[in-house]
Amino acid sequence: MIKRAVGIVCLFSCLLSVPTVAKSVSDFSLNTLNKGSFSLKDYKGKVLVVNFFATWCPPCNAEIPHFVSLQKQYGTKGLVILGVSEDDEPAPLSPFISKFHIQYPVGMATPTMAKVFGRFSSIPTTFIIDKTGHITETVKGYASKEEWEAKIKPLL
Repeated sequence: MIKRAVGIVCLFSCLLSVPTVAKSVSDFSLNTLNKGSFSLKDYKGKVLVVNFFATWCPPCNAEIPHFVSLQKQYGTKGLVILGVSEDDEPAPLSPFISKFHIQYPVGMATPTMAKVFGRFSSIPTTFIIDKTGHITETVKGYASKEEWEAKIKPLL
């Protein structure tokens, strides 16, 4: 029942793009299911997109192919996508990663991630971090590939 209610909130959440006062992001590490350990300090000088999602969230499922495509298209230009699952357990992630052909790191949300990024009330919620390690924008809800490109390209 809770998943259904959250899914409905996700489905009907408005796209809110919040320009952020450049907040520095503290270093964090995340064990990923498909790419080993991920540490922010290893990606200094890169543009990082941190996408909080859930496998059961329809807008999240619609958005994942955009991130897969953007990672392929801009990865060599300094873009790094990191998927952070808000699922209750990791079991659905491996099939999800395979289904969407995700080549970027994906891990489970941790209490440390909540300290770094704060609490938020809807998914997907995505943070864009510039090359200097500052959050430049927070996007709540679904965004198209074209919208993501417009946000990311100037930072590369």
